[in-house]
Amino acid sequence: MKTPFLSARMYATIIFTVATSLAQAARFSTLPLAFPIGSTFDLNAPGGICITANECTNDVFISNFQLINLTNSRSWEDETFTATLSASFVDPITLAPTGTASLSLLPGTFFTVRLYPFNISQDHTGAYAEILISASFLGADSNGNVIKVSYDPNLASMGFVGINPVIGGYNISNSFSMLTQISVNGTPISVPIFKATFATSPPNGIPEPTTALMLMPGLLVLAAQRRSRSI
Repeated sequence: MKTPFLSARMYATIIFTVATSLAQAARFSTLPLAFPIGSTFDLNAPGGICITANECTNDVFISNFQLINLTNSRSWEDETFTATLSASFVDPITLAPTGTASLSLLPGTFFTVRLYPFNISQDHTGAYAEILISASFLGADSNGNVIKVSYDPNLASMGFVGINPVIGGYNISNSFSMLTQISVNGTPISVPIFKATFATSPPNGIPEPTTALMLMPGLLVLAAQRRSRSI
């Protein structure tokens, strides 16, 4: 994949963005990686997402990142991981739990991101842009629906990473957008752009009551759309 060209002005914007908005969401890591070992990311779907008429959520989690490989060039670094994707669903009307899902990476594939601009002579600290170049998960929910979630290779899933040295390791800031292709039982569904940040709570995927109430109008619309397609 060809890495997008960054001008000096764009790079300055990256540094400013990381230093301000992302620093508040930092996580400690013993290694200078964009995805700390064992970390969990919350992929928030504004307005929610329904995989069936009564299985809706506003959060998907990618968890348990484990480093597989690092590949360097003079201008970028690829970080390759294993990870799992999970979600829990509620009924859009009653908000009662209706199912869970746990997805694994497709056999032989990995979750890979590219950091740039990158200088191998550096100590891995600094501010970087990141672009997702591999991520495809497959599995089933507790109701037997087969779900596939993949990054969209036709659109750029990008973000910003800050790696700052501290005593004993590094503070990592990482926030990115993930543009996906999702299918349920082989049928593509419309999905929003996921906004990914470090998870602040365990990955149960169940919306808090107040959050679910705020999302209810959007979830009802999504559920109605899913219901009409199934008729």
